[in-house]
Amino acid sequence: MHNYDVFKDLDVYQIAEDYIKTQSDYGYGSIECNKFNKTDDTVDPLIKQICTDFRKLFITLAYSVTNEVKANIKYHEYLNYWLNRELRNHKKDRIFREKFCKFMEENNSKVDIEGALKNKIYDLNDDEYENMDILYNLYDYYYKIISEKKEKNNCSKYSEECNDLYKHGMKKCYETRNFEFYNALKNFRSLYKNYIYNSNLCKKEILTPLPILKTFKEKSEEKFMQKTVESCAMLKNDKENEHPQRNQKYDNILKGLTAQEQYNILNTCNAEISLCSKYCGNIIPFSEKPNGLNGLKTFCAKFANNLINLSDKLKNVESAEDRCSYFTYWTYDKIMNMFNDKTNSAHFHSILNGLNEVLYQVNNSLPVGAKSCLFYLDGNFEKWEEEKYLHDYFKNYDKISKCVDNCDTYCEYLNYIADLYSKNINKCCTCFIRPTYNCINKCPTYFKCEQTYFPNYLMSKLKCENIKANETSDKVFTNHIIDLDVARRSPLESENSCKHLMCDPFNAFSSISFAFLGIFSTLFVFYKVRIILQCLVISC
Repeated sequence: MHNYDVFKDLDVYQIAEDYIKTQSDYGYGSIECNKFNKTDDTVDPLIKQICTDFRKLFITLAYSVTNEVKANIKYHEYLNYWLNRELRNHKKDRIFREKFCKFMEENNSKVDIEGALKNKIYDLNDDEYENMDILYNLYDYYYKIISEKKEKNNCSKYSEECNDLYKHGMKKCYETRNFEFYNALKNFRSLYKNYIYNSNLCKKEILTPLPILKTFKEKSEEKFMQKTVESCAMLKNDKENEHPQRNQKYDNILKGLTAQEQYNILNTCNAEISLCSKYCGNIIPFSEKPNGLNGLKTFCAKFANNLINLSDKLKNVESAEDRCSYFTYWTYDKIMNMFNDKTNSAHFHSILNGLNEVLYQVNNSLPVGAKSCLFYLDGNFEKWEEEKYLHDYFKNYDKISKCVDNCDTYCEYLNYIADLYSKNINKCCTCFIRPTYNCINKCPTYFKCEQTYFPNYLMSKLKCENIKANETSDKVFTNHIIDLDVARRSPLESENSCKHLMCDPFNAFSSISFAFLGIFSTLFVFYKVRIILQCLVISC
């Protein structure tokens, strides 16, 4: 973890740098500086000068400035930056810098009496140095602006250059996700914003404000949204129908019927780029990965659009519940086609979770008073398909029952429905005969409990010859009818019924007999005791 909060007192440091340029090198440890890398009688004069200037700057900052600056103790971190800057400006490589920094730390005991530089002088890695250099120049621009005294000033120029450099720092910060550097940029922006107009001359100009520094989370969300928008802009290349359609045996038979008409309306919905961008960000990656799902983006956009405009799309469907059921089974069908029964796909559940999130977000954004359409995508394709067939059967019943020509084409389909009907009626319907006939429907989305819809009725009406020997409707419904009066009385009668030991006649008779026997035995004992006492009295 590196501390970048170093340059707030840059004006003081720069004054100190200007000051040491006017001072003689004498007495600042030139002898110690001669010791570095001395293999002969000569020492690199450039390195010797850097060493001497460093010691002069340290003494100036540590002992000559005010106690306020000294108490801030940031000067030793600035000194480390200064030393790294000088060495890099003179093209010294990493090995040399590391060696020289170690030398400077170990040979300053005569001037660094308090040990302020201990463990503070080291070679900055490239990333740390670049960040420090950006901050140095930002604060340099800042102090130039607030200290500007010339009538023909450079405030606008400094402000523009500062702005460009700050943007560069932001870009680097977001790329590296460096929190310490982020906080340093944030602190600078706050200082710049609060004090930038302290210069009387610069007040006359409109200076460019620094861009807003967003948090890493906000920036990630922004980047994610930008990528989503770019991806959604390519919707025309997302070929929805490229994935193979699963084999649906009765599709041709059901074309033109009521349910299919509603599904066709939902199919013609536009895949709007704006809705794709708003809701489908978490879905898109699964359409773009290797072996991703073709058409997933388009489906997600249509999914959101249909849900938002469901009452308008299916305006010929009277109830909101029916509109929702059409949308539900349209969704099931589209997902089953996309996966083609490959529910073991690595991303199957992630995609379903993403679509469930879209479903929640869209419902949550509907205007007040609008009917929501909530369901859960659990990925149980077998259940989905059976429910859809039953749902569509009840929706198509009226049209099929009015068939005039080629009606036998429905017979095989109706036999299949009869099997599903028998399989589901047990769990979906509970009927009561009294006081009035009534059925409770526990599967209202895809099932109807009225006896009218019994498939064998329809097959008989269409004169199907291959009717399976299923149970008759009377037998089927009789098995599910409950006498409500009996059901209500049964618990009461059960509560009033005797459940104790004495409710058994044999147990009651036995108990009474033993009671009388006990009484007679007791009376006999008392009688015998009385006779014995009388005999004793007479004897006396």
